[in-house]
Amino acid sequence: MKDACFKEHQYARWMAACRLASRGKSMADASYQPEVDSIKKLLQMQSGVSTGSQNGLNKKKSPAVQLPPDFNVDEFVSQRYIRRARSKQSLQQRISDAHSNVKNLSCTEAKLQYIRAWEALPEHGTHYFVVRFRGGRKPELIGVAFN
Repeated sequence: MKDACFKEHQYARWMAACRLASRGKSMADASYQPEVDSIKKLLQMQSGVSTGSQNGLNKKKSPAVQLPPDFNVDEFVSQRYIRRARSKQSLQQRISDAHSNVKNLSCTEAKLQYIRAWEALPEHGTHYFVVRFRGGRKPELIGVAFN
């Protein structure tokens, strides 16, 4: 268990350093530690391990939610992801696991967790415009972001 935590911590530090380097910043920058923390939070959300600890060990969240028998994956997941998945049963299991990770959260906490996950997406804050340059024959897509 300790080894896994070390690996996650090391991974978060390396990823944060890579992200900062891609923006032309060093690990000495003030945004390094918040970047490490955001990566750790993302890893926790993905793994389903709760932040509360008992006797120094992390405990798993509640077991997966039982989905109704008439649950249709096609109504919740795009066809693109259905084609990529190994099977519809694996998608159902992932949906069930994701639901069990948030079922005990308050409404406000669930919304905040959703916003944090949204902000962690790589293209968050990028706005796209279709433009036609002078002398250009066809329109092009331009993305504008603050950096």
